[in-house]
Amino acid sequence: MTMAVDALFVVTVVGLAVPVARRLPDRARVVLIAWLLALGVLAAGGAFLRDGRMPAYFAGVGLLPSAAGVAFVCSRAGTAVLAHTSPAALVGWQSFRVVVEIALWALALAVVWNVAGIAILANIVAHALVSAPTPFQALRLEPPTTVIATLPYIWLPGFLVPLALSLHLASLRTLGVGPAPVKET
Repeated sequence: MTMAVDALFVVTVVGLAVPVARRLPDRARVVLIAWLLALGVLAAGGAFLRDGRMPAYFAGVGLLPSAAGVAFVCSRAGTAVLAHTSPAALVGWQSFRVVVEIALWALALAVVWNVAGIAILANIVAHALVSAPTPFQALRLEPPTTVIATLPYIWLPGFLVPLALSLHLASLRTLGVGPAPVKET
């Protein structure tokens, strides 16, 4: 990878992380920043790539923030953030995946797009998991997909994929078809 591509990737992550962090409660903002920094430091130190293979714990890089994103979207804090976030902004932030998402929103296909986006995202993640050089590898591809275990690309499974999932769920929720908010007792 060239330095220009790496720089563009870092700019993309920062460009998404900053507006997301600004909308989060203080504690969640600190967790997000710490998570991104920790992933960067660990990836730069080679923690996610050993002898050309990714260890089994690499799955946690995407699973932990995905679970956190889903929990946040369904939480009281998530409800408060969503109350001050327009559905258009949620879809706009998803444009890091495909610029066409904005055009689909304009065509009033938001529900279809978000469901399709989640399905596409699940397909990509499933293929990445079975082709990554981990103990669970089922497909052997050349070149190996180990680049996602290095800095700055560790932020793809550790931030961008969970962000995409969370934004799709948040968008569906604002449309009245997503996960239900937590009921207060």
